[in-house]
Amino acid sequence: MKTIRTILFPTDFSDASGYAWKYALLHAGKHKAKLVVVHVIHRMPSDYQFLIVAMTPAQIYDRLEDRAKRKLVRLKKEAERVGLRCDTIIRDGQPFVQIIRCAREVRSDMIIIGSHGRTGLAQVLIGSVAEKVVRKAPCSILIVRHPLQKFRMP
Repeated sequence: MKTIRTILFPTDFSDASGYAWKYALLHAGKHKAKLVVVHVIHRMPSDYQFLIVAMTPAQIYDRLEDRAKRKLVRLKKEAERVGLRCDTIIRDGQPFVQIIRCAREVRSDMIIIGSHGRTGLAQVLIGSVAEKVVRKAPCSILIVRHPLQKFRMP
């Protein structure tokens, strides 16, 4: 069995990610592993920029980045309070691509990610970041489902 030294935790700050965070803390503590928390800001496609009048795309990105930094600081402090080492990263781009790149760069031994549980047409049109990460990840993955998430059989 491979030793788990680094756990990558991608977050979009949703309820699903918040629930998965508990698992990341638990596993990092159990394995005495370092946590690396990554948030990916997915820029708005340029086709939609004409819809925004009050702010430029750069201003929107800056606000998203500031919000993400504040939330990542809180997660890092929470991890450190329970004695864990924790780094935070903000990336820009397609979420699953950046998560995979980050996993390679930090030499992650495990990824712990929350699932939104999309099914049906939403799954077909949007896809699942967690599902794409599973297909391409260079390490083991734990997908955590929020207990209140309702799944419907296709």
